[in-house]
Amino acid sequence: MTSNEGDGRPPIPNVSVTWWQRAGWKFWTLQIVGLIGWAVFVAGIVAAVQNERDLGTYRAEPHQQITATVTKILIREQLARPSSYELTVTATDDVSRIEFPRDNSIIRRAWSGMPVTLERWHRKTVAVNSSGARVLTTEAPAVALCLSLGYALGGAGFGLAGSTLWFLERDRTRYAPHREAICLALAFDAVVLLAAAILLLRDPLRESWFTRWGLSMSSAACVASVGIGLWRYHRSQRNPPGHGAHSAVR
Repeated sequence: MTSNEGDGRPPIPNVSVTWWQRAGWKFWTLQIVGLIGWAVFVAGIVAAVQNERDLGTYRAEPHQQITATVTKILIREQLARPSSYELTVTATDDVSRIEFPRDNSIIRRAWSGMPVTLERWHRKTVAVNSSGARVLTTEAPAVALCLSLGYALGGAGFGLAGSTLWFLERDRTRYAPHREAICLALAFDAVVLLAAAILLLRDPLRESWFTRWGLSMSSAACVASVGIGLWRYHRSQRNPPGHGAHSAVR
């Protein structure tokens, strides 16, 4: 216990601070996470703009129809990692491997030697037709657009989380907790954005009702959390909380 009795101040406890309690490394870590996230967000938006242009061109131009034969089917479903749905087909000119963004009726009923019709655009196989069913591949502009938006959402989630927690930690170490409610609301939005990104990356075409429902609920949760954060902020301005030495990451 360090004594400050001479100047009239209460005694200050002599508490040793461990390395993980120091605020410096927290600021650097959160800044790096935020910068990487926003960089991924910008890259995803740029890719989405380009894919949107490709989608307009794809819809306006004719597509080449090529007859092929299935030679290999690969289905790898995993919970911890993204699932893989692939077909290896042999056409008159080459052998190509086709990837699908998710499970579909063609790959489920495919067999070795099954005839299929490949839809090609700019030397890319964008769709596979068989028995009246048409399934888009990962090279289709519509799928690429949704995947780039999914990566942009994921980057925004990490960027928002890093930036928000950085501001929250800075304000708390400076004993200025008035903006804490907004920061916590934005941190919750970051988690929601990451969840929406996972849903969109696993189902880019939003064919599952769970994906559509999840994306709608994510949008509603983001709006609601921001509204609650603003309400808590105005309420804290009227009734300022007591200041104390505390840290957001401790």
